[in-house]
Amino acid sequence: MAGLARRGFGRRALTVLQDAGGALNPRKTVGQSSALPLRRLLGVRRRSLGGAVARLLDRVGRSPELAARYPRQLSGVQAQRVVIARAVASEPELLVLDEPVSALDVLVQAQILALLQDLRRHDHTRRLLAAAPRAAAAVPRSMNEN
Repeated sequence: MAGLARRGFGRRALTVLQDAGGALNPRKTVGQSSALPLRRLLGVRRRSLGGAVARLLDRVGRSPELAARYPRQLSGVQAQRVVIARAVASEPELLVLDEPVSALDVLVQAQILALLQDLRRHDHTRRLLAAAPRAAAAVPRSMNEN
């Protein structure tokens, strides 16, 4: 695919891989990693990146202070939320999630699935869960209704 066409497609369809920790560059802070799609795909200027990253982290229920941390300093759920935040940063039409909760305990799985539902309600992104463990299918109804 030609570079410009690939960039357009990459903005419309994105993938979140199963290993959230492995998807983050260990040499870059969360803020630096989160700024990359904002800058490359949306053209956010450098001077505006700090505020844009803070809003992005807030959108997935994380404190903007998380931006100063490195991936090794994150819990599994924090890393998963950061990877989801990076993916939704460019407001894709299609977000493919490869077992987004398989490495997390049942309570945290419910929180991540509720986050995805909340993002879907407030964004116009279609999301496809490529695969999910049985525990994720048993999300308490109260988590789904918020």
